[in-house]
Amino acid sequence: MAKVFVSYAHEDKALAEHVQKLLPDLGGTESPTVFVDPQKDLAPGEDIRRAIVDKIKASSFVVLIMTEGAARSEWVNYEVGIADALEKPIFVVGRKGSGKSVFFKEYLRRLANAQVLEVDTEG
Repeated sequence: MAKVFVSYAHEDKALAEHVQKLLPDLGGTESPTVFVDPQKDLAPGEDIRRAIVDKIKASSFVVLIMTEGAARSEWVNYEVGIADALEKPIFVVGRKGSGKSVFFKEYLRRLANAQVLEVDTEG
C-alpha cells in the first residue's frame, strides 16, 4: 500500500482535498494512506518538525500542491526540502495551465526528482 505525504499551503486546502480524491488512482488497486495535515496526529508538546520528517520518511512519495501560496509557505518549503533531501519521488500538482507560469518553472528547477501533473479543478 502506498503512503503519501501531501504538502500544501493552508489557503489551498480545497485544491488539496480535490487532489486527495484522485490519489487512489496513483496507488493502484489499493487506496493509499494520505497524510494531509501532520498536525492532526500530534500529541501535546510534540515537535512538529520531527513529525513532518517522520511522516515523509514513512511515505512512498510526496505530492506537492503547487500554487503561489505554496511557493511562499515556510512549511511547504520545509516539507519539500526534506522530501528532496530524502530522495522521495515528488509529484508536483498544479491547476490546469499553471505549468506555464514563471514561479512554477523557477520552483521546479530546485527539485531533483519531481514529476509534474496538472489537474482540472472544474467538476
